[in-house]
Amino acid sequence: MPWYVWLLLILLLVVIRDEFFNRRHTISHNFPLLGHLRYMLENIGPELRQYLVANNREELPFNRSQRAWVYSSAKKENNC
Repeated sequence: MPWYVWLLLILLLVVIRDEFFNRRHTISHNFPLLGHLRYMLENIGPELRQYLVANNREELPFNRSQRAWVYSSAKKENNC
């Protein structure tokens, strides 16, 4: 089979998994492919901000470290 058929099969499996078996992450459940893209970009966000946009302390009204603290508090994780 050609490579693009394999790629489409993998993407289809991701969509099926997120639509029917994923109840934890709302974004990837509602928007499977875009949700995974968002999570991948979120993981490389610090590197992108370092070279392209801004550092973690420059965003208004809340910077990245404050926002991360709020998110971890909302998920009842360790927020120290």
